[in-house]
Amino acid sequence: MTVCPGQADHLCPCCGGAGSRDLGPIREMHAVIRLADPGKLYRCPDCRLLYRYPYPSPDDLTRLYAALPAEQWWGEGMDRPDWDIARETITRLVPPCDLLEVGCFRGDFMRSLPAGYRRHGLELSAEASQAAAASGIEMLGATPDEARATGKRFGCVVSIDVVEHVQNPLAFVRESVQLLEPGGVCVMTTGDPSSWLWRWNPCDYWYYSPEHVSFCGGDWWEWACARLGSRIVHRRRFRRKRATPGRLTGMASRTAVYEVAQAAKRTGGPANVLRHIPPFSLGWTRPVQPDGWWTRDHHVVVISAPAAQDEAA
Repeated sequence: MTVCPGQADHLCPCCGGAGSRDLGPIREMHAVIRLADPGKLYRCPDCRLLYRYPYPSPDDLTRLYAALPAEQWWGEGMDRPDWDIARETITRLVPPCDLLEVGCFRGDFMRSLPAGYRRHGLELSAEASQAAAASGIEMLGATPDEARATGKRFGCVVSIDVVEHVQNPLAFVRESVQLLEPGGVCVMTTGDPSSWLWRWNPCDYWYYSPEHVSFCGGDWWEWACARLGSRIVHRRRFRRKRATPGRLTGMASRTAVYEVAQAAKRTGGPANVLRHIPPFSLGWTRPVQPDGWWTRDHHVVVISAPAAQDEAA
């Protein structure tokens, strides 16, 4: 796995601005891929993007996703509040229409939509794309460029857990809105770095899987829409998973123990005594922060077609 070469001034991969603030090293995490260097976290003062640097090259990530087996995330759809929220948002805001999901994998989400939506998909994984096509979804290729080449336009373009995988989210959103017909909307879900727990300790957060490179909060979406001539139609924060009140309380307690232990470790001196006192001893040795999905650290963002597209129509 190669990594994009460094830039001396750390230009923002989204807006090209200089002067991004170095927030510190990201803790190592493992997921679909593994990085030799987890990199650091940066925030751009111009577009407000939070991003990892250095990051895997786009070509390497494309090859990785193209080779993923169709069973990679099997069972992920069994309990997906984000799917419920995206589906409710679509059915409330968009009547049955031609719908495209970017990064649809096997098409599980689209098959959960009510009858009437004409389902189209884009997917890098060859196996998953074949599975989606076999289920009746019209596959248009792997990328928005391939969808655009068909000449089709859509009343709704959906991407669920995709934006965080691209180095330039503005380019990705622009490609998506360009596929809309007049009056259409994009429905996108991703992590929300403006959530309070994420802001509390930004470099040590559970969401930094190696394939996640861009983190877009509400301020970034406002900036992006202003440049695309679009507007935010709807935005809602949500928890990534469902849980009972008791489980949520337990997760909150483990996170609090972890944060206190890590603060003591950074302080040193007399605070080191916590390494020997349960439960802080567990928080002391834990390699990464406990999952933060007990907070509303994701959001669904609905953006309109650019005004210029509507006017041209």
